Amino acid sequence: MTLFIIGIAAVLIAIIFLVIIPSVSHIKNLKKDITKTEEFLEEQYQKTRNLQKSVRRFEEILEQTKKFNGIAIAEGEELSVITQLEQLAAQYNIEQNLDVRFNSEPALGAGLRSYTFSFLNLGLFADQMRYLKSFELLPYYLNIDSLDWQAKQSEGAVTLRFNATVYATL
Repeated sequence: MTLFIIGIAAVLIAIIFLVIIPSVSHIKNLKKDITKTEEFLEEQYQKTRNLQKSVRRFEEILEQTKKFNGIAIAEGEELSVITQLEQLAAQYNIEQNLDVRFNSEPALGAGLRSYTFSFLNLGLFADQMRYLKSFELLPYYLNIDSLDWQAKQSEGAVTLRFNATVYATL
């Protein structure tokens, strides 16, 4: 009987050391592998979400930059701008002398070349103001640093001098 109990104990010990302990060790290793895989998958998921956000933001940025494409004129389009400005001057009863200079060096910060339009206008103050206000309707921006007003002796006419910068795209 003792031999039988010792035999059963030996079989149980063998089962414990040969089956149960290796199985528990294997299960612990599987748990570590599963945890690493979960962490990796979570990291990949976050990267994918960030990439999707970036793509959406990129599309939004493209939409925003389309708005800015219109603020500049194409190089060589200065004649159409001059024509437009002369038509506006005529519309508002302004005598206008207009000179244009191309600035081949890119402007600081903008990275774009530009045209400088020099204006010498003569007309009534109210007409001059309406003329300047009409610039807001143009499809490009005229950047004006300062206005030099001088009153004339004749019937409320004023002389207006200013320079305006218009950026040019290639």
